[in-house]
Amino acid sequence: SGAVSVDPGVTLQANFSEPMNRAATEAALVLLEAPSNAPVPLTVLGWSGNALLFAPSAPLRNDTLYEARVGAGARDDSDPGNPLAPYSWTFRTRNHAPAISVVSPGAQTSWTGGTQHEILWSVLDPEDAAGDLTVSLAYSPTGTAPWTPVGGPVAGNESPFPFTAPLSNTTEARLNLTVTDASGLSSSSISAAFEVDSEPPTVLRAFPANGSASAVINTRIYVTWSEGMNITTAAVASGMGLFDLGTSSWVPGTYRWSSGGDIIVFTPSSFLAANTSYRIFVNASARDDSDPGKSAVGDFRSTFTTTDFADTLPPSILNASVDPGAQSSGLPVAIAVEAADAVGVAEVWANVSDPSGLTLTNFSLRSADGTLWTGAVVSARPGVHAVALWVCDFSDYCNATSVSFSVGDFTPPSISDLRADPTELAVPGAAVFSAVVADDVAVDAVWVEVGASNLTANLDPGSGRYTANFAVTSPGSYAYTMRGRDTAGWLTSASGSLSAVDLVPPRIGNVSVDPAVQELGLPTRLSLTASDNVAVASVWVELPGVGNLTANQSAPGGPFALTIPSAEVGTYEFVLWAFDPSGNGGSVSGSFEVVDTTPPSLAHSPTASWQRGAPLTVNASAQDLQGIAGVWVHFNGTNGRAGNVSAVSLDGGPYTATLPAQNLTGNLTYVIAAVDLSGNWLVTSVFVVAIPADVAPVKQEDVSLLNGVFEIGAAIAGANAILALALWRARRKGRAARPPPSAAGGQPAAPSQ
Repeated sequence: SGAVSVDPGVTLQANFSEPMNRAATEAALVLLEAPSNAPVPLTVLGWSGNALLFAPSAPLRNDTLYEARVGAGARDDSDPGNPLAPYSWTFRTRNHAPAISVVSPGAQTSWTGGTQHEILWSVLDPEDAAGDLTVSLAYSPTGTAPWTPVGGPVAGNESPFPFTAPLSNTTEARLNLTVTDASGLSSSSISAAFEVDSEPPTVLRAFPANGSASAVINTRIYVTWSEGMNITTAAVASGMGLFDLGTSSWVPGTYRWSSGGDIIVFTPSSFLAANTSYRIFVNASARDDSDPGKSAVGDFRSTFTTTDFADTLPPSILNASVDPGAQSSGLPVAIAVEAADAVGVAEVWANVSDPSGLTLTNFSLRSADGTLWTGAVVSARPGVHAVALWVCDFSDYCNATSVSFSVGDFTPPSISDLRADPTELAVPGAAVFSAVVADDVAVDAVWVEVGASNLTANLDPGSGRYTANFAVTSPGSYAYTMRGRDTAGWLTSASGSLSAVDLVPPRIGNVSVDPAVQELGLPTRLSLTASDNVAVASVWVELPGVGNLTANQSAPGGPFALTIPSAEVGTYEFVLWAFDPSGNGGSVSGSFEVVDTTPPSLAHSPTASWQRGAPLTVNASAQDLQGIAGVWVHFNGTNGRAGNVSAVSLDGGPYTATLPAQNLTGNLTYVIAAVDLSGNWLVTSVFVVAIPADVAPVKQEDVSLLNGVFEIGAAIAGANAILALALWRARRKGRAARPPPSAAGGQPAAPSQ
């Protein structure tokens, strides 16, 4: 919540703590535009684990606050479902940078150095008015850095802005205008290259040449300037004229300019007089074609004399060609003409028609030697272009020919500055692929291929980039290729890669311990559910003193479970771990108890009768899961006296107790008692042994002495057994819990299988 500079085409994500009822949660989702709280149409992109991905159906407004809400109608996936406490978060879309374009000067602009002009621009900002923007201006005579500040910052609506052109000569001058909005975002625009002309024009040559005595009587007058001229100031009688020195009068005629404005052609109204001297006048009032124009350096005079004949033969065209004959749209085609004439070739020009037959351009070709004339034309219109060529001599006799060339789209589009934003993201998330795609004619379609996905890329007018959104739900490296196609079907491509990582650990829930208190020797069953935004790779329980035990899943999507045998009494504290394929681990802790309430088991085969006067050996087998603390035989003799005898087990064998001899006939009765280390007792039923009168009795004093010995021995044995039991219990109570085993990084070691 509170994020700023969010992309208007953002993919939004709501993460929940547990699986949700998807239909109810999607229905409870709303996006509002502040401050009006107008709802924004949404498109649900899908779910990634417990994360809901959604996006506005159309790009959001720039620099606008939005609030996303998940209402109380959302509930988890239990039956009927626990409602979600309403939740909301806010974010602000990024402020769109302002845009500026230079209106003037343009590509045809020529400013006279040292004169003042107006710089015009237009600004556009979706959030701010023009008056709230600022514009800074800089100038470069080369069109590249360094840039010299020439104005600003001024308000964005202060166009036109006065500017005095420097006293320099350049055709590569440019202005760099930077517009900045109230938040500090800015953009720049560089003007087209324009001319600054501070050099006055001069006449380079005239035809007929000064001092020539061979001018034909039907000649035209050619004056070639050092640069393009203002035809208004250089083509009037006060600017240029032909004076007949024989009659001291001005020769009437018409004026024509070359396409470049640097050659003026004067055609007399009639043939000149034979063998007569004429003077060409060019006054200093003529100015070049810069704005407002630089005046010529002084007047120009050139004198020639005519012959008595006229030139009536047109020039010969030796060759005409174009190169290349087939050119890509927007690239130049060179035109070359070789021509010859008895007097001289005065000019060559071309008229280029587009495929529809309309004139595309009409221009003069140039020559360094009067024989080879060259020029170039550029067209962006596909199809065949006809080129009509005229070659004229100084007497205005012309010859014509034609050539042609074709323009097509032979160049595929270009893709530049391809990138993914961000280059590394946490799943689930979304990345934006973008690039600048351009073509010499037009871009027809742009798309991005990522694995099996084919994403349409659309042009963002604000940034001038083609963009496509890609939802990522699984970690890994994603190779992507952006492809572009122009209207002629030419294809181009550029590739990159995107890294996606999983930083979210699995979630553990529904932990069950069955039973929480278990009898020694019986198993305890642990079960749980584990979910992850990507996948659950493994689940195990960390049990101190036992190890790490793997929990298995009986069916995909079902719970994980394992059974733990109980081999020892006590409280078992455990940690349940779940890991995803990226090594993220989630855990919960719990405990269960193992108790021993089961008495030992005892097996004994009694004898029905025994010899009077002989000791009786009693054998019994005793077993217990926890261990036997002691076994005793309690008896009542035939003389009515009772006693206890401790039974002894040698090398893990049966317990043996020897009862004293009975000298009186009758019944000897006894019970066997066993106690385990947990204090659980087992006492057998009464066993009866008959002592018959078939043997002479032992003396009474011997019997008494023997019985006394047995009673003392029984008491000592019983005391020893009780002491041993107490000591064992004390050791159990004070035993420290062993620390759990752990692996590097604080995570549990891999479970045993």
